[in-house]
Amino acid sequence: MRSKLLLFALPVAMAAFLLFGYSVQDNPNNDMAPSLTENSKTLSLQLDTIPPAGFPYATQFNFNYSAIGGVNGGTVGATYFNGKYYLNRWNSAVLYRYNANGPGGGPGTLADSISGYNGGAGAIRDMTVAPDGSGRLYLWGGSASTALYKMDSLGTRLATFTHTGAAYRAVAWDPNRKGFWSCNFGDNIVCRDTNGTIIRTITNTLAGKYGMGFDSTSSPDSAFLWVWSQVTGGLQNQLDKIYLGTGLSVKTYLFNTTAASIGIAGGAEVFVQDNKLILALNYQNQATCGYKLKDIGGGGTCVYTWLTQTSGTPNQLLTVSAVNSSIGWAAGVGPTVVRTTNGGTSWTAATGTGITGDVYNIYAWSANDALCTTSPSATFIYKTTNGGTTWTQVYTLAGGFINAIQMVSPTEGYAEGDPVGGKWTILKTTDGGTTWARMATEPAQVGTEAGWNNSLQIIGTNIWFGTNNTKVYRSTDLGLTWTSGATTGTVNTYAVHYNNATTGLAGGTAMVLSTDGGTSYSSVTAPGTAGNLNGIEGNGSDWWAIRSGNTIYRSTNGAASWTNAFVSGTAVFQDLDFAVGLNGCSVGWAVGNAGVIAKMENLVGITTTSSEVPSSYLLKQNYPNPFNPTTNITFALPKAGDVTLKVYDMSGKEVAVLVNEFKNAGSYLVGFNAANLPSGAYFYRIISGGFVETKKMMLVK
Repeated sequence: MRSKLLLFALPVAMAAFLLFGYSVQDNPNNDMAPSLTENSKTLSLQLDTIPPAGFPYATQFNFNYSAIGGVNGGTVGATYFNGKYYLNRWNSAVLYRYNANGPGGGPGTLADSISGYNGGAGAIRDMTVAPDGSGRLYLWGGSASTALYKMDSLGTRLATFTHTGAAYRAVAWDPNRKGFWSCNFGDNIVCRDTNGTIIRTITNTLAGKYGMGFDSTSSPDSAFLWVWSQVTGGLQNQLDKIYLGTGLSVKTYLFNTTAASIGIAGGAEVFVQDNKLILALNYQNQATCGYKLKDIGGGGTCVYTWLTQTSGTPNQLLTVSAVNSSIGWAAGVGPTVVRTTNGGTSWTAATGTGITGDVYNIYAWSANDALCTTSPSATFIYKTTNGGTTWTQVYTLAGGFINAIQMVSPTEGYAEGDPVGGKWTILKTTDGGTTWARMATEPAQVGTEAGWNNSLQIIGTNIWFGTNNTKVYRSTDLGLTWTSGATTGTVNTYAVHYNNATTGLAGGTAMVLSTDGGTSYSSVTAPGTAGNLNGIEGNGSDWWAIRSGNTIYRSTNGAASWTNAFVSGTAVFQDLDFAVGLNGCSVGWAVGNAGVIAKMENLVGITTTSSEVPSSYLLKQNYPNPFNPTTNITFALPKAGDVTLKVYDMSGKEVAVLVNEFKNAGSYLVGFNAANLPSGAYFYRIISGGFVETKKMMLVK
């Protein structure tokens, strides 16, 4: 937070499919597995998609689009990305994007309809979301051929990866193996990287495979592929849960369709939304449904620890942006910009050249791409695409002060600033931040009101920003219209954060809560007793806050009460920012005066120390031992496989899971932080490929 007073002075395949004569109301829009002949017929509309008896996962949302023209003609999408649902057609180059404002957080209003996706070819069968080498997320998919396509959030094709022998119909990204699982209707399921290297093959001759999603979160100690298939004859769909430890299906569910070929299986994906792990399944031309696999996030499943890091600068840091557990950016006075790509083990200077003035807000979306803003006289936005080596001025406005920037996709973003000319400054970019323009729908200024740096958040189509006028502004349509909610009890709202589209906190000298998306606010217990609430973060029922001091506060009960999560000497924290990890737990940093940086993450971490293939399995004694409270454990694998490494107390109770994933052959170092455990003896045990070994360690506090 800055002081306002100071700063104001696909043809052959088609022919083959059509030979089988399937239809929906005489409209051959299905992309269907080969089957016995189905006669053309007119069928009644199915109004719902009902899971089979014994299906253990509740329906989170059911978006039936069977009566929506266009969307109901070949749509196979079940992907969620950057707050929008992607309903792409396999039989044309049209992509429909829906806002996540429907019942249960499912698709609601149509955001846009994009013609010419995937290089004008369209035809994607199944989509998944995955990073490239920069850590930035993209859409990936295939058209049942040897080509894997990389696309941006608008469906623009960015790259093509052609792999001999591959068949990219069903596609799922595996973050553990760093590869894409794929298959055609009756093929084996194969995991490849973008170079085409085969990482693993699962023998599977199930016919009709169409969609697939990776899941390492719904069940402890396990990773699975959910495979969504069309059953021969078109009267059923089959959902298989394949355990990656054995490559075998451990659960099979049969979904009856209303009639032949109505609602046959399309795409599938597993994703996190609003702290729920969702399995989304597409019923072609009919519906996309989301099934809740698990509630995640919040205090019940995540064990957090804080650790001070070395920023490499003595300058005051005013703003921080967490991309993921490895990549973070921070900025402040000087100008000063620092960046980490290794989780904060080291921070390096990224001020580079081109920036003038103190940096009051920074937003990054990869190790290379970031935007920041300064206001030495006029207000500026700068952009870097090379990790901060050089910064290019991409916007300026005389007499303004830009408070915060947020991208909602790799191309679309928004910035909010103090009023100029009687209207708030609301900027939009559609080219990744290279150019910006004020929106014609900016809200009018009331009196002399202004805003605060970092006090901005966007979720889906919702935008909120804080003010100095006992209100928080809100838009539900990405800036086309605006309202505000009164924050009675605090004039200034230096910080605003929403955990979902309805529940959010705002803070100044006091704290207020909204449970209706910002229409109204009510007073709640604020953490601490003095100072301004200049940073708020959250996830599920968890909240964190800073108050112009050395303490980071945490609430695990929806802000009903607060405890001290971390205290750092004489630090004065100015901002904090978190990302949500693949396990649904938060990770991120807090920054402040004198270059202070502290990181919050889960209890454990793992580092590859050598990719050289060891001659045998090995589990070493932890070092140091005894320890307080951190120690390191080294293990070696002579071949790739699933690995578990767990810690147990003397009673045999499991107290920590250090590793639970597939690992390539090599040597690894695992860090274990026992800050939340009492002194005593503990055992750690590794299991991999038939190798089992246990060792003892001593925690002395």
